[in-house]
Amino acid sequence: MKYRLLLILIVFFGSQTKAQNIEFENFDLRQSIPDWLIFNTEQIKLDKPLIVTEKLNPFYLESDFNGDNILDIALCVREKETKKNGILIIHGKTLETFIIGAGNKFAHVGDDFKFLEIWKVYRERTVAITTFTEDGDILGAEEVPIEIDAISVSSSESPSNIIAWKIDKYVWLHTGD
Repeated sequence: MKYRLLLILIVFFGSQTKAQNIEFENFDLRQSIPDWLIFNTEQIKLDKPLIVTEKLNPFYLESDFNGDNILDIALCVREKETKKNGILIIHGKTLETFIIGAGNKFAHVGDDFKFLEIWKVYRERTVAITTFTEDGDILGAEEVPIEIDAISVSSSESPSNIIAWKIDKYVWLHTGD
């Protein structure tokens, strides 16, 4: 009986310690997010501690990023332990989370979005992506259709790139040289 109780406690508390809640850099940020997210923050569990920051203005973007006709949110975040910057996308219908950067490698961009200074919702239905030769030289640009809103990201002195939903994940669409 003791062993069963011990096993139950280990399983219960072990599973509880792995999931992290969303933290906010300050109280005003938490109060500024949309109500649908405020009421669900306790239900959203992350595999690592992230802090919502005000590094970017605005500090969040809201749109339907995955095409299910329900608003999603993208938050400017920093990984608590390593201080690496990134984006946390939360799907409004399922509360499924996607960490881009903030310690998670994303495409060829890496795991720290410290370069990110400008972001906005990209509502155009095509994007000109850069094409490359096999040697890595720039070949030109190709117009690619995108059916739903995406996220445009850049630093102040570089062209913007696009983070877009494709089937079941987010992808990087390279638009600059």
